[in-house]
Amino acid sequence: MAAEIVSLFKRYGKGGSFWAGRPDLGGTAVELLNEPGNPYFWSDSSNYAAYAALSRVVHAALEANFAPVNRPKLLLSYDGGFSGSEYGRAIFAAGALADGVTVHPYGGKSNPAVSAEGHRERAVQAHNETGLPVYVTEIGWPTAVGQPPTGDSLQWTEAQQASNIVGFVHWARETKYVAMVVIFNYIDYGSNDYYGIERRDHSHKPSFAALAGA
Repeated sequence: MAAEIVSLFKRYGKGGSFWAGRPDLGGTAVELLNEPGNPYFWSDSSNYAAYAALSRVVHAALEANFAPVNRPKLLLSYDGGFSGSEYGRAIFAAGALADGVTVHPYGGKSNPAVSAEGHRERAVQAHNETGLPVYVTEIGWPTAVGQPPTGDSLQWTEAQQASNIVGFVHWARETKYVAMVVIFNYIDYGSNDYYGIERRDHSHKPSFAALAGA
């Protein structure tokens, strides 16, 4: 995996060969595994030592192959997808190395006020417990009003979705330690997974302009 990541970033990362003669849009960070504590993805989701060992191998490979100015940041999933900050504590106790941590602070469906804001405490804990920058690699608010909630969110009107996105982006910027926010998802899908800033016909929801403005 380390060799694959090095190869990818030598070509497509910042300063990579693909960008010769082009504006350099190269990637600057890699998340080692997405939601490694998610039992739907990984059969060995509680093997903290293995994940920590993998992080050390990849971290060393990045240091050996890239000058600091072009070196990709290594990101580790701190909330593990399902298990909250306990996952992050376990992997760092096992000796994990990282330049930043990722969280998916969806607001859940038990408290409308918290759901609207997103579970910001996940990002706060991840930073407080590691001192590292936090990368919010997923957060979103679906708009299938009248349909059941998703696994991690209530349903919202399109105007509410736009407001929730703007509120979260502004909060994230104010923290000074949230380095990136990725809004899930670009376009609606499924029967109630209408997380998109575009509808299925590619027309823009209010959140499209709201996100650009934020």
